[in-house]
Amino acid sequence: MSLLAQEIIGEIAIMVTFCCFDFRKAMRKGYMELYDLNRDLINGYKIRCNNHNELLNNLKLVNQYIQKAGRLRGMHFKIELSCF
Repeated sequence: MSLLAQEIIGEIAIMVTFCCFDFRKAMRKGYMELYDLNRDLINGYKIRCNNHNELLNNLKLVNQYIQKAGRLRGMHFKIELSCF
């Protein structure tokens, strides 16, 4: 193999090495961005889940208060309402 061919092969090998390095670097950056986005989505889901559970608990309390208030009516008033 001539000296010129060896130099060209050497330069191509260096270019391929840098190309692979850049590709790996770009892939790593892409995966890090994907990881960050996934983490943000999971955190948002946890916040929505907690808000939903808190809302359900508060609705249960409101329902209990309404039921208790309904039971506080006197028996005479219940009878009058049932006649209508």
